[in-house]
Amino acid sequence: MATTAGDRGRTGIEEAMARIEACRATRSDTLDLGGLGLTEFPEAVLELGWLKALHFGYGPNLRDAVEKDSILRDQILENRNLFDSLPANFG
Repeated sequence: MATTAGDRGRTGIEEAMARIEACRATRSDTLDLGGLGLTEFPEAVLELGWLKALHFGYGPNLRDAVEKDSILRDQILENRNLFDSLPANFG
C-alpha cells in the first residue's frame, strides 16, 4: 500500500506518475522518485530514455540529518521506497 506523498494528497504512485509525466513533458534529464513509499518500480520510467539521473532514495546530506533527528527518521522510514529489484530491461 502506497502512502500519501507530500501535501498534494496523492498516493506515492500517483505522485510518481505525475513526476514521470512532468519529466516527459519537459524532457528533463533528472527524475527524483525518492521518498514516495513506492512498493514497485514504475515501469513508465523505462520510456524516458534520455534520463541521465534517476533518484529513488535519500542523499548523504539527508542521511546525516536523519541520524540526529528521530522525528525525521520516523517520517523517512514511513515513506521510503520498498521495491527491491528493477525490471530486467532497465539500464
